[in-house]
Amino acid sequence: MMGLRLLNNGEWSKPPVLTAARRILVAGLAQHFSSCSLGDASSFVNGTSYDVGQLSELGHTPIIRISNMTDPGSVYLRTNELFDPKFSVAPGDLIVSWSASFKSCVWSGPEGILNQHIFKVTEKPGFSRSYVRHAIEASFEDMQEHVVGIGMMHLRRSDFLAYEIPAPPLAVQFAVAAYLDWIEGGRLGPGPHLPRQLSSGQKVVEQVCELANQVQEARSLRQQAVEETEALCRAILTADKDAKLTPMRELVRLRPPDVIVQPDEAYQFAGVFSFGRGVFRGQVRTGIEFSYSRLTRLQTGNFVYPKLMAWEGALGVVPPECDGCVASTEFPLFEVI
Repeated sequence: MMGLRLLNNGEWSKPPVLTAARRILVAGLAQHFSSCSLGDASSFVNGTSYDVGQLSELGHTPIIRISNMTDPGSVYLRTNELFDPKFSVAPGDLIVSWSASFKSCVWSGPEGILNQHIFKVTEKPGFSRSYVRHAIEASFEDMQEHVVGIGMMHLRRSDFLAYEIPAPPLAVQFAVAAYLDWIEGGRLGPGPHLPRQLSSGQKVVEQVCELANQVQEARSLRQQAVEETEALCRAILTADKDAKLTPMRELVRLRPPDVIVQPDEAYQFAGVFSFGRGVFRGQVRTGIEFSYSRLTRLQTGNFVYPKLMAWEGALGVVPPECDGCVASTEFPLFEVI
């Protein structure tokens, strides 16, 4: 699942269990039932464009953009203009962004006018709205292999509507949609039953759920350990109110640069990992490749850090395997007293 990634805030770009379950079950349906195009399963109405002159801070009608789908708390642009009713969106409508950010949702409100690059999707007879939505979400990764454009990447409408999804009987659609809705809702209570054709797929999904539970438990334990370690460090530092702090100048002595750079000579540089992970051997570079006129030669047991990354815990003691390496003047090097 190429679109699945861990963001900087520790959250996933997509719900991992739900994303996996959609793909597993839709793939299972494709093995047992015929398929149809998305255009045969539903009608797709693209939103409308607008210009600045049609906007008003005091407008009564919100314009629903991709940002409002991604973040329900984002600000709405508003208008008092009248648009074709086909562009109106009401709570309960299924909408799908097909440009820049590929995402679907059953709109929870308010009523508004749909912006371009978002489809309002209306299922045709014989199809479940919830099933169509999950099938579209399961298809997004494959669809993105066919995006076009520069800057704002998007799918051609014709390519989107021609994409094939399984078309099982309506009862099967309801069962699959109910199961996926249950996963999306946090797997509260017993899960709905799936058709027998999906029994093997359901077992795989259950294994994914169990693995996700274990990962979440491990992440919780890790966070608990970090919090307890921080509390212990604070307790140690504050336990003795009369403790005397020692200036760093009494612990280490700054070493001046002691290597004069020669343009045709090769130098083995060292680096320092962030988060206290130590010193490592870096690149070998000749003097003509950099502008420093002097370097400092590392010795085992020296203390070193990069000025720019010290805030991130890039601090270390030189290990034997880095003895004799060099560092630029951006890496203060200290002899431990």
